[in-house]
Amino acid sequence: MKNFILVAISLLLIQFIELKADRTSVVDQKDATNPCLTDFDPNSTLITFYGDSLGDLIDSPLYGYFGWDWYLTTREPRVRWDIQNLAVSGNRTPQVYELIRQCSSNSQKRKNFRTADRVALEIGGNDYLSNLATLYYMPWKFADVDQRVTYNTRVIVRALRNSLRNKQILLMGNFPVISKSPILGDMEDYFIWYRYIPNGQIIDKNRLYRESLVENQFTEGMINTLELMVVGLNSIYNSIVDVFTPILGSNNTANLFTIGNGYKSPTGKDLWYWVHIKSWQKTPFSLISIGMQFHQLSLAKMAEEENANDLVYEHIEPGKETVTVYYPAGKVQWIPLFKDFSYPPDSNFDRYYVANPVLFADPIHVNHIGYFKWASLITPKLKNMGWDTLPELAMYNGESCRNWNCGSAGEPPIGDEIIDELQPQPVEVIPSNIDWLLLICFFTGKCW
Repeated sequence: MKNFILVAISLLLIQFIELKADRTSVVDQKDATNPCLTDFDPNSTLITFYGDSLGDLIDSPLYGYFGWDWYLTTREPRVRWDIQNLAVSGNRTPQVYELIRQCSSNSQKRKNFRTADRVALEIGGNDYLSNLATLYYMPWKFADVDQRVTYNTRVIVRALRNSLRNKQILLMGNFPVISKSPILGDMEDYFIWYRYIPNGQIIDKNRLYRESLVENQFTEGMINTLELMVVGLNSIYNSIVDVFTPILGSNNTANLFTIGNGYKSPTGKDLWYWVHIKSWQKTPFSLISIGMQFHQLSLAKMAEEENANDLVYEHIEPGKETVTVYYPAGKVQWIPLFKDFSYPPDSNFDRYYVANPVLFADPIHVNHIGYFKWASLITPKLKNMGWDTLPELAMYNGESCRNWNCGSAGEPPIGDEIIDELQPQPVEVIPSNIDWLLLICFFTGKCW
């Protein structure tokens, strides 16, 4: 009962975070007449981030505290990282697409909804979370969830590739979550919520960064100050990860590979199923992580396909002109993140689904150390792709700016709404009659 209550409280708290997290970074919620009005500078905004709570909480207390600009600056202080963060807590894959579609559905919304030419996307965890109960009792449904989340992520990528939006895309891999560890045991055996908070040195350096940004407007003198600042800051973060990660597992090696030992089937049949049920009873989040571990292969394959192929779609409606939609190739890049957030002692035995507890604030979301690591992993990729600079000024519809069409989507040649070939699917996996019969078989032993 204690374990059940702990898991229930965890789910409620995570849902509370999803509902209460700040959404004003996405749209100006105070202006009901312009729901798609974004905060965007067409001459300085480098990258737009889409995603869910992992991206949204980067500047929230108890999680990231400081924001994307700060973390990317700690890795590359000579770049002025002007980031537009459109990640929203609670987002699933269909909701990200709906934001993109709705806010480019007519001329007025397209004018207000301005985003960078470069888009970074991390999404899909909430789709797995919403199917946790089904996956716990029907683990064979993992393939259905994987297929639908991959398809919906393709829908988002395809919409951004649409030549009227004309975005370059960096698809970022998902993260593991706090799981049952063969070395550390169940979540309650080793994980402490909000264990790590920024110390005084980190907070002081962030304050220095903010003050320098306001006073010096990113002058050469400010860059020199930042370079001196981040040397010490990086050593602080790196020492936390290097020192504390091995300690967590030092006294728990006796538990290695004991999952499933001693379990019995109440029906005398299908022991594998009851081993599964018992193994994940105390830490059901593990199933989300296992599913997303294999999901990374599907995402990588999808990104490669989308990057390689030019596509043309002809939208035909009876009695109307045909709309031709172009999806140029070469617009999509992929960066895996999953294994980098795994607990190293477990990952040595291919248990990559066990998240490194040093990097997490709660069972699902990373802390400020995790965000620092995230920025450390993607900064070299961003620089390699040329996303650390903007092109020269150009004229678009009478406006001078450094982003294509000054951040707005282009006007459709026919009609008022941008046409997309693909539409998202619901990711609520509904058990079929066969699934229910299998469940009856496992629980009763009656397999007609």
